[in-house]
Amino acid sequence: MSEEVFIRHCSPTLAGIKTANLFSCRFADEKEMRDSVRRLNVVLVKKGIRVLPLR
Repeated sequence: MSEEVFIRHCSPTLAGIKTANLFSCRFADEKEMRDSVRRLNVVLVKKGIRVLPLR
């Protein structure tokens, strides 16, 4: 998942308008998804935001 996709779908949450956000994103396999989530969380956790895969 690119930062651009994340920002496009989560901008209301990032702006404080919503408390959470839910959207789907396709990956080639589970490893790619986990790597992408980890990469985003390294940056976002410092700001009090987490990405959690639900399925």
